[in-house]
Amino acid sequence: MRTSCGKSWWGALLLLAVLGAGSVRAESASVDVHGVNASEPGKKDKNIPASLNAYRAVLQTTTFGTFKDAGGQSVKAAAGGQGSASVAGYSVEIAVTKASGGKAKVDVTIKQGGKAIANPVTYNLSKGEPISMQVGDGNAPTIFIFTLESTD
Repeated sequence: MRTSCGKSWWGALLLLAVLGAGSVRAESASVDVHGVNASEPGKKDKNIPASLNAYRAVLQTTTFGTFKDAGGQSVKAAAGGQGSASVAGYSVEIAVTKASGGKAKVDVTIKQGGKAIANPVTYNLSKGEPISMQVGDGNAPTIFIFTLESTD
């Protein structure tokens, strides 16, 4: 024999199971944004300072020979949100569209003086695999390097 108390307990448990199955955990992404001032296009020997050793592989693939560390910041945002960093005189906005399992899809907008200098660029980042973007003067640009640090 069931009591009304038993029926409501099972009903509440069923309701929690249904609600819990429909909930999605919003994950976030943490992205390292690093700026590098580059110059001397065409120079064969690369002059990469020790402070940029973590980005050496990316910088070796460019046509530039001299690099100067312009600093960096970490940006963290939940999926559906955005964060920003001030690096090398630019404002770098990162909108996270998806993040999970060491991967994130982000839209990057570079601004100078509060105005976007180009349309947003979409990147699919994987943890520990840097992606670069070049802005500014073609002979002495700023190179931004984006590295996914974590998703949680």
